Amino acid sequence: MAIIEVKGLTKSYQDGEEKNEIFRNIDLNIEDEKFAAIIGKSGSGKSTLLNILSGLDSADAGEVIVGGKKIHLMKDKELSAYRSRDIGFVFQSFHLIPVLSVWENITLPVKFAEMSVDAKYVEELMEMLEITEKRNALPATLSGGQQQRVAIARALSNKPAIIFADEPTGNLDAETGNKVLELLVNGIRRYHQTLVMVTHDMDIAKHADVVIRMEELKNSTI
Repeated sequence: MAIIEVKGLTKSYQDGEEKNEIFRNIDLNIEDEKFAAIIGKSGSGKSTLLNILSGLDSADAGEVIVGGKKIHLMKDKELSAYRSRDIGFVFQSFHLIPVLSVWENITLPVKFAEMSVDAKYVEELMEMLEITEKRNALPATLSGGQQQRVAIARALSNKPAIIFADEPTGNLDAETGNKVLELLVNGIRRYHQTLVMVTHDMDIAKHADVVIRMEELKNSTI
């Protein structure tokens, strides 16, 4: 069953008087509880596609249906609720709040969504991601790998159906990146979630259930 359906998606941007097309007429389905890797060369539109799927950007034309919801028709308030309740997002640059502790960073999306914090579940996440002992630490005292683990826990904290990840290991060394990837994939398997990840690294993409190649996706259907 497809949890993400894209129909006729088109996106361009204005560069002065010139209009540059990023992609046109994309059709795409991503099945529930799968790890889908989006790959492509720089400038191919993979991060733009991820941002549209996650509601951070909008397309010029086409339909985006996520978990049965037509997010391309949503107004700002609806999109905000979708982002805070239905999905989690892991960025390359962590984006942790420097004045908040690890626990406070992890639970922030839950509080933002005005949901109750499931303390037992958050403790379980921290144990799985090996950051339990860092509960009261500030982000500046953590290594890059630890910060990304906190970011993963934050993305999982509201129990979303889908995790979107944009080059989540891009700022990490190879060994740390592989460990973080392993923990992220183990998390979505354990909690029966879908993972959609942008990456340029084929070593990462080979772990995915499906690989979406932007160069093949443009003007075509996968």
